[in-house]
This record gives sequence, C-alpha cells and structure tokens, in this order.
Amino acid sequence: MLRLLSEAGPAADMQLPPVTGLILKVAGACNLNCGYCYVYNAKDQTYRSRPGLLSDEILDAVLSRSLDYCQARPGHRLSICLHGGEPLLVGKERFAAVVTRIRDRLGPHLGSLAVQTNGVLIDPAWAELLKTLRLSVSLSLDGDATVNDAGRPDHMGRGSYAAAARGLQLLLEAGVRVSVLCVVRPGESGAAIYRHLRSLGVQSLDFLLPDVSHDDYGPIFGDAGLLPAADYLIPAIDTWLAENDPSVEVRFFSDILRLALGDDCATDAFGGGPSPYLVIETDGSIQANDALRVCEEGLGDSGLNVLADGFDDLAQARPAPLQVFAGALPTPRGCAGCREETTCAGGYVPHRYSRARGFDNPSVWCADIQAIFSHARALLAADAARTAA
Repeated sequence: MLRLLSEAGPAADMQLPPVTGLILKVAGACNLNCGYCYVYNAKDQTYRSRPGLLSDEILDAVLSRSLDYCQARPGHRLSICLHGGEPLLVGKERFAAVVTRIRDRLGPHLGSLAVQTNGVLIDPAWAELLKTLRLSVSLSLDGDATVNDAGRPDHMGRGSYAAAARGLQLLLEAGVRVSVLCVVRPGESGAAIYRHLRSLGVQSLDFLLPDVSHDDYGPIFGDAGLLPAADYLIPAIDTWLAENDPSVEVRFFSDILRLALGDDCATDAFGGGPSPYLVIETDGSIQANDALRVCEEGLGDSGLNVLADGFDDLAQARPAPLQVFAGALPTPRGCAGCREETTCAGGYVPHRYSRARGFDNPSVWCADIQAIFSHARALLAADAARTAA
C-alpha cells in the first residue's frame, strides 16, 4: 500500500496547501459506545495508549505551533474544533479554561471556534456556558429515539436519544448556533428522519455516509440492499427541497448540488481535493483525517508531534497522511470514464481504502453516490456538459 502511495511523487514535489483548521482532542474518552464509531470501534485502537485528557503542556504546545504558523503567514488564521471522544467530559471549569486560553493566545489569528459533542451532558448550565463562550456546536443525533438508540447507546446499552434531544433543545433555547450531524442508517427513512430533526427546531444539519472501508463493507452492509445510502438520502433531499425554506441548511445536499452545477465542494466528502486540517491527539501527535482509523491501525498518523514538530514540518510526514492532507492522491483508476469523475472524484478518502489496492478504489458508496448525483442532475436539469461549462 505504501508503495502505491509513493508513486504520486516525493513530498518535495508536492504542493502543500496551508493548514486552515485543527481538530483538537480535549478528551480521549467517550460516554457513548456508538457501533460505527471510527475512534473506538474501528481498526485503529491507538486511543488505548493515549492520555484521557488534554494536558496544559500539550495545549500550550498546540497554541505555540499555531501562533508560529500564523505569524509566518501575515493575515492567516486557524479555525479550531474542540473534539474527542466527548469533549464535555473535561468538565465546565476545565472546558472554559481551554477556550479562554485558546482565545487569549491566538487572538486575531483564531478563526472560528467550535465544539463537537454528543449532547448527552448538556444541562442548563452547560448551555449557558457555551452561549457565554460564543461557541458554535455540532451535535450528533441520528433520528428519533428508535433509530438513534439502535446505533448510539451508552456503555451499559442504554439509549442516548432522550438526553441528546434535551441537550439540543437547551442549546436552541439559549440561542446557541447548533448544527446536527446525522449518520445515514441504511434501511431507515431519510425523509422521516429529516422531518423529525426539523420538528426539533434544527435549522442546520449534515448527513454523513457511514465510515467504512472496502474490507469491511460486506460484513457490515452486505445485506442492506443495492443502494442503501441512496434509498435513504434521495427521499430526504426531496423532502428538503419540497420544504423550500432557504434558511434550512443541509450541507451534504448543498455539496451535491454545487458540484453538479460546476461549483466547488464545501467539504472533503467529494472532489478529491485537500483535507487542509490536522487532528491533534491528547498526546500531541499530529494526525490526518480522523476517519482513516476505519482503514488500518495508525494509517492517519503523520509521525509528527507538537512537542517536537511545527505545522511547517508536514513535508516530513508519512506518505499516506501527507497525501490525504495535500489532496495528492490520484483519482482511482476505476473512476475513469465515470460521469462524476471530476465531481465525486472517488468520494471520501477513507471510503476508498482496501488492503489490496490502498486508496485506488472508488468509494464503497460509489453506486449510491452515482444515484444521488443522477437524481440531483435531473432536478437541476444539469447534465455533465453543463457542469463542465
């Protein structure tokens, strides 16, 4: 696999994009046990050897590296997402201290500051704190209680829907900007789930294809039907469009429509471009795309650590994470001649992986993606020629 990656050329010949964001792991543990989780229930189990919480030493090193990087690029800013595990496990006092430290150290070099949470711990005091700290929140919720709790139980097997939905309501009532992250559940009704999330007052959401490699797709989704993701998402996109409310943002759908009309993708889900953010673990290790954990143990580990390395040292990173970060992986050979070769470009990188061919595979969700693009093109009357134009 590494031999295949190296064929794209040495790092010295690679054009590295600027780092635009950091996913900062402030907690290495989680209070839920989601079956599809790429951190705890996938190939990569390196979380077991890392600290449970981010220390002041690692936080200060991250901020020093960030400041050095931005000061070397006048006007440059880094956006930071506080992540985990479950970042709220650090407690309110520690969480507030981390946010304050980030803002004080980075000042004008800080772009957006957000937190991703499962929402279970959010009570009125947490909601008020997140409002006071002026954080935007991404909250994971996969649908109603039946759907959500089937995939997102706690470590005792109890469902998380009631607590997460309560946390969502508290945030909305406090005026916190919230976006819901919803993982596609094959076999369920995407339209019904969309309507349920809207009934909770959600104005911003994103549907996420389950993170899985080619090596594991069959055992997990082999009995889910020919187009399990498309069967979920196409009715959902139709429901979103029928609602005809421009204030409701669904990022996955917007990406598909933009690409079909010849625009760029707002995320790294499609298009084969860079993933110009870095994941900083609780031990200071610098990682590429977090979902690479579903592929192989340590595949996303750059070999760098903020205690010894700066973000300008990325050219010395290991081949796979470096090429994922830079968007330097070739489009899979199996995509040649596909109508969506330049729009989808093979799909989300972790979904392209197999042990036999590395990343030289179309996405495991290729048939679904083609069906969704075809549906979007029919809605827009946008064929491939119009995209190119």
